[in-house]
Amino acid sequence: MVWAGVTSTGKTPLVFIDRNVKINAEVHQKTVLMENLLPWASQHFVGRLFILQQDWAPSHGAKSTKVVLDTHFPGYLGKDLWPARSPDLNPMDFSKWGLLKRRARSQAAPTTFWMLSRPHFRRREAKSTTTTSAAPAIP
Repeated sequence: MVWAGVTSTGKTPLVFIDRNVKINAEVHQKTVLMENLLPWASQHFVGRLFILQQDWAPSHGAKSTKVVLDTHFPGYLGKDLWPARSPDLNPMDFSKWGLLKRRARSQAAPTTFWMLSRPHFRRREAKSTTTTSAAPAIP
């Protein structure tokens, strides 16, 4: 699995989780929220408001995840405030993932998860994937 986030001013590092790992609440909290998003947001949003929006997959909405969100991401908005499958409120699903898929199909793309997670591919995508293409979709 690949996790990423985008804001109107930047993007998170890509987070790669082995495909044999079940993405449950514990994995989401530890690997995505605490080890990656929290340190990135703490540096990127010093003294500024940060509101977390997520798609509310089961691991995102678990009671234990809500405790982590309440503690470390108090500006998150609950799932009742974000319409499902809304192109204007979900730039990752309706802009960035499609762009990455098109780019991967148009060039010699990695053929395995291991190749995709290699540092040189991650650096290439980090440099070539800008927030500019998603900026119109970010409120």
